[in-house]
Amino acid sequence: MSELEQMSIQKLPSVKAMMKATELSMDTEKPICLDYYLASCNKLCKIARNGADGDKFLFKSQEEYTSPLKTMYKIADDSTNEVDDYILETQNSIYIISGLMLT
Repeated sequence: MSELEQMSIQKLPSVKAMMKATELSMDTEKPICLDYYLASCNKLCKIARNGADGDKFLFKSQEEYTSPLKTMYKIADDSTNEVDDYILETQNSIYIISGLMLT
């Protein structure tokens, strides 16, 4: 079993986040990446900055991090009381992460 399969919190991105990410993906021709989603649910990744005024990026480890973030969208799911999801856009990809990472 992989590390992600053993994590305590396993949930899916909201339907609203998936729909918005799909729309953004079609507009920008970028792939949707979910490889940080479970890690964000379990607070095993974070948004980091390269120096005081440097670029922001999604960071999991010294070996695993994204290219600089271009835009970040908060996706509020009004139908539930769950934590919001976020869509992060980099130069090459679109990532969906859980707001649990930020709590």
